[in-house]
Amino acid sequence: DFFFQSERGDVSTEYGIDPNYVQILGEVRSPGEYLFNENTDFFYYLGKAGGPTAATDPEKIVLVRQFPSGKRSLEFSMEEVKQLPVIEGGDIIIV
Repeated sequence: DFFFQSERGDVSTEYGIDPNYVQILGEVRSPGEYLFNENTDFFYYLGKAGGPTAATDPEKIVLVRQFPSGKRSLEFSMEEVKQLPVIEGGDIIIV
């Protein structure tokens, strides 16, 4: 089991996420929440999080997104640049 806590305090929305931030977690040097910028992509947030660690599996990156009907996840490879999902505010990226 994992427990994640924001240093910003309670920023919950109706679905428990803040659409102004993107979380990047897992095998990155500085996991955490980063301000959402609509003009950026996955690699922007990977860079903000200090880049991948040596334990990163570039073939198994997971994007978790909240919809009114529930959370959905998508697994993708950071090596397939043309297949990278568009990052939205409130997304959680697990490296």
